[in-house]
Amino acid sequence: MIDVYTNYVSTAIVHHGALENIPEHRASPGILFLKHFLPIFDSLSPKLHPSFPSFLHPNCLIHCNLLKPTPLIWERSNISVTRNEELWTFHRKMLHIYEIQRPAGFGKPGGCTVIFECVLVMQGRGEHRQTFMKQINMFELEEFGSRMRLCEVRSTYLSPLSMWNPEDVERQMGRNAAARSD
Repeated sequence: MIDVYTNYVSTAIVHHGALENIPEHRASPGILFLKHFLPIFDSLSPKLHPSFPSFLHPNCLIHCNLLKPTPLIWERSNISVTRNEELWTFHRKMLHIYEIQRPAGFGKPGGCTVIFECVLVMQGRGEHRQTFMKQINMFELEEFGSRMRLCEVRSTYLSPLSMWNPEDVERQMGRNAAARSD
């Protein structure tokens, strides 16, 4: 479900639910970027997908919690090897996506801020339980020709949900979806 809110300054778009449910023909640029970028970013492959660099501004940094910012291309290369060696399962259950669009002006290209809340689902090799981690991310995107490119990532982990069992997580996510549909 996509909601659109407009005021005098900008437009905000909200999507609730899975990335797979984002309509290609009706999605806003930032939400569509997320739909195409996250599966590549979250891959368990030990090598970067060939199109990965084309999604990034050359100076794109990632800020995670209170750690020192690092270049995203370098950070993702390190994550690729670690994820492939240590994890059996890794994916995101998307809860909400918010996009705040900003027009070009004052010598800057147009773009948007995309904020999304999700639950990371991970299972280590040889482990019998999945671990759940709630996360909020903020992506700063800028127009680059006819497409958007990622300029900055801010990420924080809200709470370790590893003590939750999958049914509790599903029930909590279902409760959030039911509250939004009222």
